Amino acid sequence: MRKLKLKIKLDNSGEVITIPLTLLSSPEFKDQDYTILGEYIGINDKDGVEVYSGDILSSPFEFPRPTNTLIQFDTHNARFVSKRSDSYEASIKTNSFIEMKVVGDVHNNPELI
Repeated sequence: MRKLKLKIKLDNSGEVITIPLTLLSSPEFKDQDYTILGEYIGINDKDGVEVYSGDILSSPFEFPRPTNTLIQFDTHNARFVSKRSDSYEASIKTNSFIEMKVVGDVHNNPELI
């Protein structure tokens, strides 16, 4: 079972942190203003970096050349997907991340898509 974690940006400081979902209801966050940037999808990239929805990953396997993909939540099918700029969409499989690397996210690096 995957850990329920969020990547959030604290509005007062701009700091980006990852926290367990349950921590949002704690007194520590009661008066905090924050923006949710993504949800942990339960998979790490080739370097062990946790992958969140909104992350952009680089894949060496795409044909005819390596390409970046955006991790999104597909609300219609209730699943995380990887989506390329050409609108190709694929379900996420654990073994597909063996050679993929987080290179940015949609909030800070939209040009990478």
